[in-house]
Amino acid sequence: MYTLTQYLQTLENPDGLCHRLEGFTLCRHADGHPIYHIGNSAILFKIQLHGRTLRLRCYTQRPARNLSLLYGESLLERELYLYQGATGEWVDVVVEEWIDGENLEQVMVRAAKAEERNTLHHLSAQFEQLASELLQAPWAHGDLKPENIVVNREGELQLIDFDGCYLPEEPLKLAPELGTPAWQHPARGNHYDAWLDHYPATLMAVQLRALALDPTLIRRFPRSEGILFHPEEVTPQRRNEEPLCEAYRAVCTLFASQGDAVHYRLARLLLHPDHRLPDTEELLGFRLPLRKVDGLEIFFDRRLAGFQTADGFRTPLLYDEAFDFREGWALIRLGKYRHYIDRTLRVVHTLPATCSAAKSRRNGRIRYRIEEEWYEEEV
Repeated sequence: MYTLTQYLQTLENPDGLCHRLEGFTLCRHADGHPIYHIGNSAILFKIQLHGRTLRLRCYTQRPARNLSLLYGESLLERELYLYQGATGEWVDVVVEEWIDGENLEQVMVRAAKAEERNTLHHLSAQFEQLASELLQAPWAHGDLKPENIVVNREGELQLIDFDGCYLPEEPLKLAPELGTPAWQHPARGNHYDAWLDHYPATLMAVQLRALALDPTLIRRFPRSEGILFHPEEVTPQRRNEEPLCEAYRAVCTLFASQGDAVHYRLARLLLHPDHRLPDTEELLGFRLPLRKVDGLEIFFDRRLAGFQTADGFRTPLLYDEAFDFREGWALIRLGKYRHYIDRTLRVVHTLPATCSAAKSRRNGRIRYRIEEEWYEEEV
């Protein structure tokens, strides 16, 4: 094990204690203290070298894998000399370009507390684009969480910290790191596979979208690490058992009430008993509303519904219940909420939450039941 004190002892007085980094300087706060961040297995220092601002990644324990596969030329082997009493040893470090910005956790929490909906919608869209691309890749980050995503000055998201990364060409049977528990499925265990990012990507997409729709959730359900609910709070102990977590229920109700079928389905995926979530990649890459599509017909699978056309177009399984299009509208259900959608799958009319049954549109009118009484509206 290596400590912050050992690294500072070398970095504060590096003469003769480094090779390729010779001439670097530590970046400091206004009070003179070095700028650094302590993570699970490494300490990140901000340094200057030959006019470049860099991230110096220093490990607190010997990495149990070949870092050259992860970092390539950014890995500097036997670069720093650390003292251990009267003697010492040379250790490996990783040096990368510094990204100006804040991590996603800091930005999303601040925006939510200030109720900056535009910022949150932007972060939500940016993250889903990043996650969609990540889940299509043959590798996985392994410790996906807001703290490991930097929001740069242009508002773009960039991944950092690849120590727990899954690489298909690497002959490991167990994960080198287990990721941060607050963003990992409780059943992940020591799995090391291409599915490692599916659960945290879903959890993050759900919470970012929920905060964009209702920033007050951050005050109603405060948690550490910018999270609204923890994985163990929503993972059912028994099959088909609904979680008691109030924050999770509020998020599902929010999506269902607004007819946000994609994020409602992503939220429901969090109940899956395994970290290998089905449909995450398809849902994160699916965008609504569509361009108007003719010939949409219902299809069913796993007690869920979606729409498809004869020429092969098919939506993900989005709805708890759905009916055929009639007069350009289709009736769908998400949880206890019923909506009418048009051929772009955009919600055009929402029925009261107390509605227990409804009919398809006919002659420009809809019918729905509340308790034992039927109501009719022209729409």
